[in-house]
Amino acid sequence: MIDIEGYRGFVFDFYDTLCYVKEDIFLEGKKRSAELLGVTFEDFFAIWKKLGKKNITGELYYTKDRVKETISGLNLEADEEIIEKISRLNDDYLVKAAIPYKGVEKIVEKLSEKYDLYILSNASSSVEEVIERFNDIFKHFKKIYFSYEHGLAKPDPNFYKLLIENESIDPNKYFYVGDGNDQELDIAKTFGFTTIKVSHEVMASYRFRESEHFDHDIKDLKELLPK
Repeated sequence: MIDIEGYRGFVFDFYDTLCYVKEDIFLEGKKRSAELLGVTFEDFFAIWKKLGKKNITGELYYTKDRVKETISGLNLEADEEIIEKISRLNDDYLVKAAIPYKGVEKIVEKLSEKYDLYILSNASSSVEEVIERFNDIFKHFKKIYFSYEHGLAKPDPNFYKLLIENESIDPNKYFYVGDGNDQELDIAKTFGFTTIKVSHEVMASYRFRESEHFDHDIKDLKELLPK
């Protein structure tokens, strides 16, 4: 059991920590996009994924922007109707795929009774399509930082620094909770956060450099609750 006494709050990642994305549904949107363009799923997805950093930092702010650059990367041309259709497909399938992990709402509600809660997460503007499903969860957080709104994304230390300075957080009094993707826990630890890796089901197709250094490893978010 993790001793959370003496701490002031928690900073949570969002995707693969609070929100699970069902991979088969998510990838179906990519497969249908590839079919509309007459290319293989592998070719479409390789370029789509490569453009992820530009999308989550807001350089390619809208899904439509990412679609256009993906089409260009495939050395294709497409009319506006096809671009709009592919953009809508990808946003719709993300919404269908994204669900809260079991019990998340009750867990964050309970934690918020005593602790300050924040979200610091990589996300494109497509997350706006997901938010409605999470309103009952988000209301328990003092502030939510999504990367596309700030032009910064993990593992960039400046994204953590933005939260720390804006919210006057003392990392030594906070937990950072995440699935560990893209070295997020390693960087959080350098700031003094007590880091917690959540080892539950995640979307395997979007894994990058896994975190190697963290203080605790749990299987379920309910393990954060005091006994």
